[in-house]
Amino acid sequence: MADFSSVSGKFVMATPTDNVSDNDEFGIWFEDPSGIQVAPGLDLPPLADGWKYEGWVVLTKNGTSFPVSTGTFSDETTFDDASPYSGNGNAPDYPGEDFINSAPQGLTFPEDGDVRGKMVVISVEPSPDYDQATPFFIKPLTGTAQQNVAPAINTLTANNNVPFGRVVR
Repeated sequence: MADFSSVSGKFVMATPTDNVSDNDEFGIWFEDPSGIQVAPGLDLPPLADGWKYEGWVVLTKNGTSFPVSTGTFSDETTFDDASPYSGNGNAPDYPGEDFINSAPQGLTFPEDGDVRGKMVVISVEPSPDYDQATPFFIKPLTGTAQQNVAPAINTLTANNNVPFGRVVR
């Protein structure tokens, strides 16, 4: 599969696709704005054919957890494959999502899309993925979004429990 021993991740809370300046708690983007130029927020190894990465935020409503995808991607230095909940404005060049439109069943956006204090996960998913509603069990990065929105930088922690193995013939 891949060597996850040196993975790392950062993200910011922002809503660049709706052009509203005071609702950054409704979006998450895997980027690092701390340098001279905004950089990718994820450092992940390439995956073999048949696998993709997927970002997730575990939103809650009335005590029920809803894992909501931020999109799948093969390359953390570019856009993810889809942004179904984002607006029509310009999205960053990195994976992420604004939770402002077309909420999944059980949620209402933007009201239920507040990511502050919520679990954030990067998973490895089979592609094609026939169980798109929940993250696959391989989760190389996890973290919790801070209460402070942009420009605060949030950190993801490497998961030391990622399964590994080697097949020799």
